[in-house]
Amino acid sequence: HGPSLALHLSNTFKMETKLSIQMFWLRSSFLLLLVAWLTSSDPAPCTPETAASCVLDEYVGSTLLYEDASVRVWDMTLEPGQMTSMHRHNCQYYFTVISPTELEVYLRSGERSFSFQAEGTMGFKIVGDNLAQIGVDNPIVVSRTHAARNIGNGTYKEILFESKDLCSKDNTEL
Repeated sequence: HGPSLALHLSNTFKMETKLSIQMFWLRSSFLLLLVAWLTSSDPAPCTPETAASCVLDEYVGSTLLYEDASVRVWDMTLEPGQMTSMHRHNCQYYFTVISPTELEVYLRSGERSFSFQAEGTMGFKIVGDNLAQIGVDNPIVVSRTHAARNIGNGTYKEILFESKDLCSKDNTEL
């Protein structure tokens, strides 16, 4: 009885230890996934009332569609009344509007800057802490850090192309 009881207890201990280790790894994996999900950096939409306290990010679109060494391509879709995250443009970019509407632009301070009819294709280059419209006589100049809100009646949709070869995280003019 003695050796078989000792063997049984030893095997039981090994099995319980193995189950404990598996449960530990299962719980740890679950917690890591939960933390990753909770801290994911999806764009955080602002509202006009919260614009001054919105988290700043580099989401210049709603969804990143494609990225390689030279370019990032974004989809930007805003329903009526919807606002983007407070974001900073660090690269020269062009966007082509698929579904035009009127947008208003908010500064980092939360102050409403201006509104405009978003249509056609527009390009912007970095000029210090601002963006200047490319290829027009009277360019729109806007802060590199801003949020945009759809104040039109229809869904706004654009495709935005960032040139990663023309980026600046500081205020260097490109």
